[in-house]
Amino acid sequence: MLEATSKWLEDDQVLSIEAEISELGDPVARLATGVLLWLKKAQSDPAWRAFTARVRQHGRLVERQLTGDLRAGLRSGAFSFPSLQAARDLVAGTLREAMIRMTEGRVPKTYAADVARVVPRGLGLEPRRVETILARPLPKMRRTPRTVA
Repeated sequence: MLEATSKWLEDDQVLSIEAEISELGDPVARLATGVLLWLKKAQSDPAWRAFTARVRQHGRLVERQLTGDLRAGLRSGAFSFPSLQAARDLVAGTLREAMIRMTEGRVPKTYAADVARVVPRGLGLEPRRVETILARPLPKMRRTPRTVA
């Protein structure tokens, strides 16, 4: 039940993020913006963060969107990584650990943005391009994702 609920909550968050980034054609901008929106949700909803960080498996939408953006970024030449599995684990593992750190202790206000900078750089994106993408105004989450009661 815990795993099913966590996957459902994560997929719901993906739907909310996708509503904001669906028009971004650049897979790198999609991934970087999606990571930042995910972490902003984690910062603003401690119950959601603590609940979803406990489950190792992710929902189907999480996996599909993440894998799709990674593949597209690799094909475009913006990302450089040895395998899709390694890149997926870098992103998913980093986000999970960041959520656990947020849950277990205080982090600086810049923490979400700091992690959002590290992830695309770990995928081989040039630092200057990361900064350009993250300097854009962050979309407002118009579709409110579900929360943990």
